[in-house]
Amino acid sequence: MFNFVGNYMEFEITHIRNRINCALLILIASMLGILIPLNSQEADSILNQAYKAKIFEFTFDPIIPVYNFGRDLDQTLFGLTAAYYWERNKQDYSFWGVQMNWAHIDSDRNTYFNGVEEVEDLTSSNFFGAQFMLRYYPDFFFWRIEPFAELSFGSNFFTTTTTRYYFDEDNSSDFDFNEFDFALSYGLGIGFTTQIVQQFFLVTKCSFYGGNTVTYQYQDGEDEIVPLDNFRNETSQTNYIRFQVGISFTFL
Repeated sequence: MFNFVGNYMEFEITHIRNRINCALLILIASMLGILIPLNSQEADSILNQAYKAKIFEFTFDPIIPVYNFGRDLDQTLFGLTAAYYWERNKQDYSFWGVQMNWAHIDSDRNTYFNGVEEVEDLTSSNFFGAQFMLRYYPDFFFWRIEPFAELSFGSNFFTTTTTRYYFDEDNSSDFDFNEFDFALSYGLGIGFTTQIVQQFFLVTKCSFYGGNTVTYQYQDGEDEIVPLDNFRNETSQTNYIRFQVGISFTFL
């Protein structure tokens, strides 16, 4: 009889152990079922962050001043732009970006006797820009052509400078800021990229930029001996249309 009781107790203990082991296995499987998707989501998020596209662009820019800015200058300007964009996320095809640009307004150069010695002056008027960008690519393309739209906000800086060169043994020179002013800049643009080969694209863009009132200088004649005397001050809003043609390089 004692053997029967002992065997029965051993059977119950084994049965309880098996039930505990089954419960532990179910618990572990449940936890893995929760953790594995989380780890996959985290991995996907890390991969998406690591493999977001970046764009570097360099363009040549014909610029047409409009409204009061255009009436004062009455000429087409030329400049350059370098821009860098990074993808916001992969769902809406949008990019943040920053761009730096430059445009030449006027310049005059002359050699003359200043009462003490012979010097050469180079006076130049330019403006520089720095903008934050938001670019959006719609879910549409044709052949290798993909259109986009852009918004921008930043500042333009207008400068007139004179470099004076001396004809001495050291070939020394002086540099002076004659005029400096800045304006807020905001813009709206449309354009498209055309794939050339692999990650290289031809980029073409047209943007309208508006700006608040600033004072700048432009050349108003050539009669004066001193180049700076041929420049005149003008104050107006700085609105212009900027065409851009250049190369775009996309990388991860």
